[in-house]
Amino acid sequence: MNEQKDVYYVGFQDSDGLRKSILEAAKDVVNTARAHSRLRDIQDEKLRLRTELAVAVKDAKESLAKLQGVLPYKDVANPPAEQPKRKIISDHKLDKIEAALQEIELRMRSL
Repeated sequence: MNEQKDVYYVGFQDSDGLRKSILEAAKDVVNTARAHSRLRDIQDEKLRLRTELAVAVKDAKESLAKLQGVLPYKDVANPPAEQPKRKIISDHKLDKIEAALQEIELRMRSL
Protein backbone atom coordinates (compact mmCIF):
# COMPACT_ATOMS: atom_id res chain seq x y z
CA MET A 1 0.00 0.00 0.00
CA ASN A 2 2.43 2.45 -1.08
CA GLU A 3 0.48 5.37 -2.38
CA GLN A 4 2.41 8.12 -3.89
CA LYS A 5 0.82 11.55 -3.98
CA ASP A 6 1.60 13.83 -6.81
CA VAL A 7 3.08 17.06 -5.59
CA TYR A 8 2.93 20.08 -7.81
CA TYR A 9 4.64 23.35 -7.27
CA VAL A 10 3.05 26.44 -8.65
CA GLY A 11 5.05 29.54 -9.28
CA PHE A 12 3.57 33.02 -9.25
CA GLN A 13 4.89 35.93 -11.10
CA ASP A 14 5.05 39.10 -9.01
CA SER A 15 4.47 37.24 -5.76
CA ASP A 16 5.24 40.36 -3.73
CA GLY A 17 2.41 42.25 -5.45
CA LEU A 18 0.07 39.31 -4.87
CA ARG A 19 0.95 39.21 -1.15
CA LYS A 20 0.41 42.95 -0.93
CA SER A 21 -3.04 42.75 -2.55
CA ILE A 22 -4.03 39.84 -0.26
CA LEU A 23 -2.95 41.81 2.81
CA GLU A 24 -4.84 44.88 1.61
CA ALA A 25 -7.96 42.76 1.07
CA ALA A 26 -7.59 41.31 4.59
CA LYS A 27 -7.16 44.84 5.97
CA ASP A 28 -10.35 45.92 4.18
CA VAL A 29 -12.21 42.95 5.67
CA VAL A 30 -11.01 43.86 9.19
CA ASN A 31 -12.00 47.52 8.71
CA THR A 32 -15.42 46.47 7.42
CA ALA A 33 -15.88 44.17 10.44
CA ARG A 34 -14.95 47.04 12.77
CA ALA A 35 -17.38 49.39 11.05
CA HIS A 36 -20.12 46.76 11.28
CA SER A 37 -19.38 46.29 14.98
CA ARG A 38 -19.59 50.05 15.57
CA LEU A 39 -22.87 50.14 13.65
CA ARG A 40 -24.30 47.34 15.80
CA ASP A 41 -23.21 49.21 18.95
CA ILE A 42 -24.90 52.38 17.71
CA GLN A 43 -28.08 50.46 16.87
CA ASP A 44 -28.09 48.84 20.32
CA GLU A 45 -27.64 52.25 21.96
CA LYS A 46 -30.45 53.67 19.83
CA LEU A 47 -32.75 50.82 20.87
CA ARG A 48 -31.85 51.33 24.54
CA LEU A 49 -32.52 55.08 24.33
CA ARG A 50 -35.83 54.50 22.54
CA THR A 51 -36.89 52.14 25.30
CA GLU A 52 -35.92 54.70 27.95
CA LEU A 53 -37.84 57.38 26.05
CA ALA A 54 -40.92 55.18 25.83
CA VAL A 55 -40.79 54.57 29.58
CA ALA A 56 -40.34 58.31 30.27
CA VAL A 57 -43.26 59.22 27.97
CA LYS A 58 -45.45 56.59 29.65
CA ASP A 59 -44.57 57.98 33.09
CA ALA A 60 -45.27 61.53 31.91
CA LYS A 61 -48.66 60.50 30.54
CA GLU A 62 -49.55 58.77 33.80
CA SER A 63 -48.48 61.81 35.81
CA LEU A 64 -50.49 64.10 33.53
CA ALA A 65 -53.56 61.89 33.91
CA LYS A 66 -53.22 62.03 37.70
CA LEU A 67 -52.77 65.79 37.60
CA GLN A 68 -55.83 66.25 35.39
CA GLY A 69 -57.80 64.13 37.84
CA VAL A 70 -56.84 66.42 40.71
CA LEU A 71 -57.17 69.81 39.04
CA PRO A 72 -60.61 71.32 38.49
CA TYR A 73 -61.92 71.43 34.96
CA LYS A 74 -62.11 74.80 33.28
CA ASP A 75 -63.13 75.30 29.69
CA VAL A 76 -60.30 77.37 28.24
CA ALA A 77 -61.44 76.92 24.67
CA ASN A 78 -64.62 78.93 25.31
CA PRO A 79 -63.85 81.56 27.95
CA PRO A 80 -66.71 83.67 29.32
CA ALA A 81 -67.54 86.65 27.17
CA GLU A 82 -67.09 89.26 29.86
CA GLN A 83 -64.65 89.13 32.73
CA PRO A 84 -65.88 90.65 36.01
CA LYS A 85 -64.18 93.94 36.74
CA ARG A 86 -62.19 94.23 39.91
CA LYS A 87 -62.65 97.16 42.20
CA ILE A 88 -59.56 99.11 43.16
CA ILE A 89 -59.48 100.22 46.77
CA SER A 90 -57.67 103.45 47.50
CA ASP A 91 -54.96 103.62 50.17
CA HIS A 92 -57.17 105.78 52.40
CA LYS A 93 -59.99 103.23 52.42
CA LEU A 94 -57.48 100.44 52.95
CA ASP A 95 -56.09 102.20 56.02
CA LYS A 96 -59.62 102.57 57.45
CA ILE A 97 -60.31 98.87 56.89
CA GLU A 98 -57.04 97.88 58.58
CA ALA A 99 -57.82 100.07 61.58
CA ALA A 100 -61.28 98.56 61.91
CA LEU A 101 -59.78 95.08 61.67
CA GLN A 102 -57.29 95.85 64.44
CA GLU A 103 -60.14 97.09 66.68
CA ILE A 104 -62.07 93.89 66.09
CA GLU A 105 -58.97 91.78 66.88
CA LEU A 106 -58.45 93.70 70.15
CA ARG A 107 -62.08 93.12 71.18
CA MET A 108 -61.74 89.39 70.41
CA ARG A 109 -58.60 89.11 72.52
CA SER A 110 -60.28 90.73 75.47
CA LEU A 111 -63.09 88.17 75.45
